[in-house]
Amino acid sequence: MNDLDSNLALMLTPSLRSQYEGAVLAAMQQAGVGPNDPVMLVGFSQGGIMAGHLAAYNSDDNWDAVVVAGAPIDSMPIPSTTTVVSVQHSGDPVPRLDSMPRAAQDELDQYFIGSDNAYGYENT
Repeated sequence: MNDLDSNLALMLTPSLRSQYEGAVLAAMQQAGVGPNDPVMLVGFSQGGIMAGHLAAYNSDDNWDAVVVAGAPIDSMPIPSTTTVVSVQHSGDPVPRLDSMPRAAQDELDQYFIGSDNAYGYENT
């Protein structure tokens, strides 16, 4: 399920239900998550794509928040009622795979991390 084909399917054909999506929804059902329970979706890379995909294209559940790192979700139509935090490293090409122009990205709530941000960091 975690392969290039699944990544492309998630990004290019949002109307298709992938095995990955089915597995996430089945796990939620097995855990007893109801349709009105608030859900925070969290993911890295492909997991972040899935988190954004579910929030954008599946209105059957109460997606309260999406927190992703290194995922190209900027162009997904996630409802404004869902809080989104997207962490992106300036040297990581993956978040740019959605081809969203930088000007539009600046309008989103995102955290950009570059090597210059780590300079002077004190271990705690």
